[in-house]
Amino acid sequence: MSTLTAGTTGVRFGGYRFDLGSGRLWSGAREVRLTPKASGVLKTLVTRAGDPVAKEELFAAVWTDTVVSDDALTSCVQELRKALEDDARRPRFIETRHRRGYRFVAPLAPAPAAPDPPLPEAAYEHYLRGRQLLPRMTPAALATSAEMFERAIAIDAGYGPAWAGLAMAQATLYEWFGADENLLAAAMRAGEQALALTPGLADAHVARGFALTLSGRHDEAACEFEVAIHLNPNLFDAYYYFARASFGRGDIARSATLFTQAAHVRPEDFQSPILLSQSLDMLGRGAEATAARREGIARAERLLALNPLDARALSLGANALCDDGQAARAMEWSRRALDLQPEDPCVQLNAVCLYAHLGLKAEALTLMERVFARGCGKRDWVEHDPDYDSLRAEPRFQALLARLK
Repeated sequence: MSTLTAGTTGVRFGGYRFDLGSGRLWSGAREVRLTPKASGVLKTLVTRAGDPVAKEELFAAVWTDTVVSDDALTSCVQELRKALEDDARRPRFIETRHRRGYRFVAPLAPAPAAPDPPLPEAAYEHYLRGRQLLPRMTPAALATSAEMFERAIAIDAGYGPAWAGLAMAQATLYEWFGADENLLAAAMRAGEQALALTPGLADAHVARGFALTLSGRHDEAACEFEVAIHLNPNLFDAYYYFARASFGRGDIARSATLFTQAAHVRPEDFQSPILLSQSLDMLGRGAEATAARREGIARAERLLALNPLDARALSLGANALCDDGQAARAMEWSRRALDLQPEDPCVQLNAVCLYAHLGLKAEALTLMERVFARGCGKRDWVEHDPDYDSLRAEPRFQALLARLK
């Protein structure tokens, strides 16, 4: 039961301070930026601290006169857990009430209102837009994401998270769309600037580690990822990008450990358990691989129930279904993904892997040629990915691989 009085303007909990009037969250002297909807969810939970708050009550309080799906609320709770470095499995602040809602579980103490914000709101809004576009994995979305981060930097050149976001956008464009060395150099500079401005920001170390991985400086990249994990043990990106880097380097055992941790800190993510199953299969741990694969499929199914148009869930899930013996369903998911995003290199390369697995070599190689002709693809990943094994003896495959950086 909440003990807040009518005159309470702010509260303290676990090293954080939350201003009820402005909806701003602080950790010491640093403001922890929240989107308006996430701030509204936190305010509703805090004012009812100790009591379960039903999903319907949160929708009514935060999304007034607007109909949204459960996914909107889930995204806000995920944002809050990341901001508060909370663990959904062992919550210090926000507890999930199964199929009911959420409960704020930390003790509260009154606190004065927060000071004026040090960062112009426009810079933060541009930063948020950039972050929202990062996962979309198309050239246009990533270019716009980079532009949003650059706009944030133009308003406040000292805003470290925007520099880290810019480095991630530029590095992703380099990785998947043409391997332009100018992009990689720009990503390296942006990552260095992020670290110079905010050395304690885990995301800055992830951005630097990602750029170093793409530069082939794997030992330095590993150090950056390890620092990021030390700074924020609940940061999904630190485990996920470190796992991918380890797999690309051929360190399959480490990739399995890191994909396991990524799947743990983000229980709704479907990619990490599916990629984990691949690493476990390569390590000869078949029973564990099957369990991880089926967990990934279940997560993808839950996401697709909320958003049937998620091409990434369909394309990666298709390969997991194929490995699970569900070939017809795998082909259906892959076709749906290609219909939705016919030029997405991730969707296309997942289809290549599926075709190769099913013995459709001509179809696989033809699609590979389309993807690699645009400069897309990762040589180190292709070299270690067993999904390509049936193609390795083909002269067309060898010629295509030789063209990759």
